Amino acid sequence: MSDVSRSSLPPSELLIDAPFVGREDELRALHAALDRALAGAGQLVLLVGEPGIGKTRTSERLASSARERGALVLWGSCYEWDGAPAYWPWTQALRTWLHHGDAEVRPALPADDLAILMRVIPEIASETSGIAAPASLDSNAHLFRLLTATGALIRNAATHQPLLIVLDDVHWADTPSLQLLRFLAQEIRDARVLIVATCRAIDRGRSHPQAMILADLVREPNCRKIALHGWRRDQVVQFVTLATGRAQPPALIDALFDETDGNPFFVGEVTRLLAAEGQFGSVPPDTVRRTRVPDGVRDAVRRRLDRLSPSCTHALAAASIIGRDFDVRLLERTTGSDVMQLLAALDEAVNAQFIVPGKMPDAFRFSHALIQDALYAELPSAERAQGHLAVGQALESRGAGHETDWAILARHFSLAAPFSDQSKVCDYSTRAGDAAMLQFNWEAAADHYRTALTALNLSDPGNDAHRCQLLISLGEALNRAGSGSGDVPEAREQFARAFALAQALGDAEQMARAAVGYAGINIIAAFGGPKQLEYLEAALAALGPEDHPLRSRVLSRLAVDRWNRDPTDRRGPRALATQAIEMARRLNAPILIAIGLWARYFASLSPAYLEEREADAAELLAYAEHTQDPIIAAWAYISQVVSCMDRGNLAGVEQMIAAMSEYNERAHVPYLALRNAAYQAMVDTATGRYCEAERYVDRAAELWQSSSPSQYQCQQFLLYRDLGRLAEFSGELRVPNHLYLWRFAAQAHRMALALERGQLDLARSDYQALLAADIVREPFDNEWGGVVARLAEATAAFDDPQGAALLSNWIAPYHDRLLAGSGLAMCHGPAALYLGHLAAVQRAWDAAVAHYRHALAMSERLGLRPFAVRALIGLAEVSMERNAPGDRVAGYAFALRAVALAESIGMAGLLPRAGALCAALAPLQPTATSRAGLTSRELDVLRLVAEGLSDADVARRLFLSRRTVNSHLTSIYAKLGVSSRTAAAHWAAEQKIV
Repeated sequence: MSDVSRSSLPPSELLIDAPFVGREDELRALHAALDRALAGAGQLVLLVGEPGIGKTRTSERLASSARERGALVLWGSCYEWDGAPAYWPWTQALRTWLHHGDAEVRPALPADDLAILMRVIPEIASETSGIAAPASLDSNAHLFRLLTATGALIRNAATHQPLLIVLDDVHWADTPSLQLLRFLAQEIRDARVLIVATCRAIDRGRSHPQAMILADLVREPNCRKIALHGWRRDQVVQFVTLATGRAQPPALIDALFDETDGNPFFVGEVTRLLAAEGQFGSVPPDTVRRTRVPDGVRDAVRRRLDRLSPSCTHALAAASIIGRDFDVRLLERTTGSDVMQLLAALDEAVNAQFIVPGKMPDAFRFSHALIQDALYAELPSAERAQGHLAVGQALESRGAGHETDWAILARHFSLAAPFSDQSKVCDYSTRAGDAAMLQFNWEAAADHYRTALTALNLSDPGNDAHRCQLLISLGEALNRAGSGSGDVPEAREQFARAFALAQALGDAEQMARAAVGYAGINIIAAFGGPKQLEYLEAALAALGPEDHPLRSRVLSRLAVDRWNRDPTDRRGPRALATQAIEMARRLNAPILIAIGLWARYFASLSPAYLEEREADAAELLAYAEHTQDPIIAAWAYISQVVSCMDRGNLAGVEQMIAAMSEYNERAHVPYLALRNAAYQAMVDTATGRYCEAERYVDRAAELWQSSSPSQYQCQQFLLYRDLGRLAEFSGELRVPNHLYLWRFAAQAHRMALALERGQLDLARSDYQALLAADIVREPFDNEWGGVVARLAEATAAFDDPQGAALLSNWIAPYHDRLLAGSGLAMCHGPAALYLGHLAAVQRAWDAAVAHYRHALAMSERLGLRPFAVRALIGLAEVSMERNAPGDRVAGYAFALRAVALAESIGMAGLLPRAGALCAALAPLQPTATSRAGLTSRELDVLRLVAEGLSDADVARRLFLSRRTVNSHLTSIYAKLGVSSRTAAAHWAAEQKIV
């Protein structure tokens, strides 16, 4: 690229591209203007917005589209400071035309026009010989000649190639450039030209020439003004996700959105700064608010601040220390200034739109958070610290200290270092953290506790007891602020430090708090590993046998931990949980009773304990309503969802999901949000509402943040299998280690995926391992249903009647139940469906029909449409295989119903199978039975054999078992009087069957 053409590019094209987000409506309007221009109706668009709003980026997007449609893009930028020559943006734009436009345009212009155009494009002299520029352009005549010559050039150029002319930052343009723009707005009305001029709101008065010209432009009939506004929150989420390569915590996004008002430039600068410093993913939301203002943002604001009087900037600088919102009285106490002088200075700031009046008398607010930050950043560090101390003292003196003020006091005194009393910082920050915990503001609480720990290290470094308490508080806040998976390594790190301190101090109660916290909120899996059990047992021993609230907590957590590690021992964990409940009842502690009930419920997650679990779930829900504890509420709703699903009460499941969602609108518990999304996906998939299901599956995957395999990968696999989109399911299903009980379900679904992909050896390995596992022989937990469901499907693929008999015995006691998985949030449909599969593998046709009919009736009653499709397919296949009188007619009807239902819900994954059954069971045609007496199904088998397919391939293509294929081949050989596949294939070729 030449220097000239490079200089004509917009500035951002010389930088590393940032993600382009939003602006759909604005781009539609711009493309509509481009369409009209390309059709010969020239257009002028004023793209207006505040600094950093994305005017240039949006123009670049339009320019790319214009180039693709054959237009020549001419770009000119205005210069902010004095010293640029007149017509500078036009000079840049027309230089591009000179080097890239059609050379035939220039000879078509009169020599006088070419001469005068040298004032705008000096390089034209080297392109056109014998032309001299006029001496001056002082007269109006010369000016008009220049305007008309430029207009003629652009009109002539547009006859050869459409033009898009972008003039960037015309609020800085010189008056002649704006005059030329106004002239051209009229000249291009019937030309293939679109001019886009980007500008801010003009700071100057209405009588200023620039303001007058821009006002005139808007009145032109072919001119349109498009205003750009800040991004919405979802667009900020999209930008940050694209820019950083992963989703960021919602609280951090909220802080970023709040502090930037969605201004794309400001969002980009802050995002770039946090990413460069490696803070995304771990930075507390308040860090966004305390981040030093990026240079680009600060410079943009500083240019406007330079126009204010010294007294005004001084008042604003002092106000910036207070915060975005401030009042005159506090500012007066902080600065010691005269209130009348302050009001005069603030009036000037209001007129300049740096601040706006607040809702209360004498209250003000910075119009943009980053204006406050820019002012704050300019203050010397000592002056800032002294200012914060003055504000803190002023707040104390006027009676601050209520719960809602602790955070404000903590902020000012912590930022007043080294002048502040660090013990006061520790006290205020601790109180602020405690208050935030009561308001469910977990992220803020964690930030306050971190500040308190830092202050304690400075003020009282030897106070291990206080440090232990703060570490536990910090860990509890981090646990609740976690991603929802329950895997919060930072929290465990704080609890481990606290446990070591408590053990050294001989403080049994703090040991117990640390041990319980280390176990985490989500007790489905032992994220803490071996240390979790070690801490819990040590804490239990240290507490002694007496009734104590912490002993009840430890017993509850220990019950779940031991059951997680050895689910074959149900009595031990249930006994520990019962001890915890009884102790809590003696202590009259509702929260502890609820914790014990949840522990016992979890330790009873087996179809064999459904009645006991339903009783515990009902009591747990009552305690959740009584205590209003968000975590207990999460447990209560989850227990109700699982029990209702096991019972086949889908209406109850949906009612609990709705209640869970409504509660989370108030409590904002990540764990609850995760389970809510997963359970809604479970219900939507089970009922065939696939569009909604996919949205919630994606939401659950987004909320799951853990180093362990996602609990919801199997859920996604089943959804994609139903939709016939397994090609989109990349990679493998990951199986967690031995500390995760759902590893058996993950292994079973890995086996199913391998079968779908034709990886029979891999699938057989998992199949044999699962059948041999003692834990699978009985309903070990709620995930057992998913294991046996996948195994039942696999028995047909491996034609294993012996395995089918084993599985039938295991599933039979739950004939009337749904098979579901609470942890992995999956519904596998009626148990009778899988008993039907197993009976079919054993050639027990009548039993298979009975099971399938029962599964069909249950699926239709509950609205489980995908499982109704499966039951209909099972009935059709059994009818075809049994081939008793009337079976073909009945089977054909079942297959037709399966096709219709699968098509109605978009279940593309089973349509080929149902369609093949329709074809096989369709009423027989004479030509299909007259060929050596072969049946329609035998002809299907013979055609595939003649094509060279193996028995296994034929079985997969026709959705038959290998045993059935072998039976068909035996019959074919007998009817044809041949003894080999080769002879049969030769006969098929002679008869032109293939």
